[in-house]
Amino acid sequence: MPFLKRFCVSALTLLLCQPTVHGQSPIRVLIYSGSNNHNWKETTPQLERILKSDPNFQVTVTNHPENIAAEQLEKVDVIVSNWNNFKKPDLQWQASARQAFLDFVKNGGGHVTVHAGGSSFNDWTDYHKIAAYWATNTRHGPRHEFRVKRTSQTESFVQDVDTFVTQDELWNNAGIPEDSIILMTAFSAKDKGGSGKDEPI
Repeated sequence: MPFLKRFCVSALTLLLCQPTVHGQSPIRVLIYSGSNNHNWKETTPQLERILKSDPNFQVTVTNHPENIAAEQLEKVDVIVSNWNNFKKPDLQWQASARQAFLDFVKNGGGHVTVHAGGSSFNDWTDYHKIAAYWATNTRHGPRHEFRVKRTSQTESFVQDVDTFVTQDELWNNAGIPEDSIILMTAFSAKDKGGSGKDEPI
């Protein structure tokens, strides 16, 4: 759980650090939840608790992102997605919710996926231009310990991030949006069901 806390706070701060630097209003976070092939009923409350422990974040949760309207996203700075429709092809967002999401990101809104939050929308090409996702050839082995290292020397906000060790299901061959900047990678060992190469984290 300590790593999850560091990830959540760091990821959101990196996306939208300007308001906190100047002492303006808290970053308004909307957590997408309500469906996940992992136990969202346990993980979403933890995400909410972690973020609410930092006064820089104002947090709300929706269990029905498929119904979100553009007017609701006008009150949000960043979406944290703990939602997916993995193996639930009939669980789709309304066209208006999809358009509201695309407009939100196009207009500068932040979007963070937490673990299986990326296992969404195999058929939504516009979403694949925004977020890493579970693609046709994506796989992972068992949960295991691996080392995460910084790859970029040019992005100032990761210069102070040291190599660290964590435990998780390390994705292989994830779908990565074109022109993405890969900041962190981990070696995916073949004896752990991996690809035998460095994978984006």
